Amino acid sequence: MNQQTDAKPTGNAVEAKRRSARRRLSILRSVIVLAVATIALFVFILGQGDARRRQRAMEQAQWHANTLSKRVGESGVLPLNLEPEPAPGRQTDMLESLSRQEARYLRQSDRRVIVAQTTPVLRVFAPAGRAVIFFQHGRFDVEWLTVAQFDELHAQQQDEIRRLEADSTPDRP
Repeated sequence: MNQQTDAKPTGNAVEAKRRSARRRLSILRSVIVLAVATIALFVFILGQGDARRRQRAMEQAQWHANTLSKRVGESGVLPLNLEPEPAPGRQTDMLESLSRQEARYLRQSDRRVIVAQTTPVLRVFAPAGRAVIFFQHGRFDVEWLTVAQFDELHAQQQDEIRRLEADSTPDRP
């Protein structure tokens, strides 16, 4: 007689499967926690990089504004020489300034004048922007502007320069 027995798992086999399932679940949890922590760290590092790049641009512009303030006389008139002074340990090639010709025309303006700006600073979690140096009423101020805000103000200033240039050009018969 052929006796077939249904193989039923014994108590030890069931317990081994449960331990194995718990181990797999524990490993899966560990992998998920590691992945979430890695992503959080990555986001934090990118955010810190954004903040540092912005801070570095603002510090550079503020240093330049402070040196330009020394060129403003008693009259509080916009100086014509707006080129950055060389400074040991400071990078000034990322700063774009008004030309003497533009400064000459804008001396007549009563609006805030964009004197200099850093090159665009690309950021991951915020729009790209620039540190911008303004001049008004004998003072230099530094502000952070997005590229879109800067482009709008810069276009208005270029229009003002063209208008002032046209007004100062004598009509020839």
